[in-house]
Amino acid sequence: MKYKPSNRVSLDPQFLQYDPVSDSGINVGYNPKEQTVGIGESGRYLWKADREYGTCILQSFGNMRNHRYHGLFGTVIVEPAEAQWYENFTKKRNPFAEKAVITAPGTQTFREYVLFIQNGIRLLDAQGNLIQTAAGHNGNPSTPVYKAYSGDRVIFRTMMPADKPRNVSLTIHGHLWREQPKDDLSREIPLQGGISIGNRFDMELKDGAACSGDYLYRSGSFGWDVESGMWGIFRVMKHSLRCRCKEMCGRIFKGRK
Repeated sequence: MKYKPSNRVSLDPQFLQYDPVSDSGINVGYNPKEQTVGIGESGRYLWKADREYGTCILQSFGNMRNHRYHGLFGTVIVEPAEAQWYENFTKKRNPFAEKAVITAPGTQTFREYVLFIQNGIRLLDAQGNLIQTAAGHNGNPSTPVYKAYSGDRVIFRTMMPADKPRNVSLTIHGHLWREQPKDDLSREIPLQGGISIGNRFDMELKDGAACSGDYLYRSGSFGWDVESGMWGIFRVMKHSLRCRCKEMCGRIFKGRK
């Protein structure tokens, strides 16, 4: 029998709470509700975040064999309660920003970078041509250039949603982070290992962004991954004189209250 791929799609989130009969995005057994949608259709799911989860991978269970392989995945980021977020270095509110500034009551403001690591997926453009992710050119790479000021609090939301079950690792040159983010006694590491399908890591840099300069973020495998384009630039900048004066004045006036 020839396999016929399905055009139906769905969404299923990691960690979040939902009614599995109606809001999981998965058709199971004789459950009465259709949880996938076809071309021209729409659907709605009800999910609940009962705490700050950070990264929650989104996947489609309409066709596990093909859809994830071609890039049908995403993420929900569950921030602290009452958080506000803005595009990095702007005041624009953008709920889909890959690079954002997060503010919340009782929480130190931080810069947040969403980093997808994929292994073995096949991405095509609108004309059906294979997207070149490592084409040779000068200047910045095709991967995101993440920017921060020296000393900024920074969290890399790192995950692998697809597709081959091969472990990779990630390092950010010149920086360390705690292996267990919420454990003050956790060891500090320069490389995150064990990144595979379904894994996600919230990597908060120790003491924030380092001195100004360009730092590589990359896979730990030079022979296969780095030469294929699994690397990028974390750019740490100096505060301008205007920013430093504004920050100093803010601390002075805050101290007088």
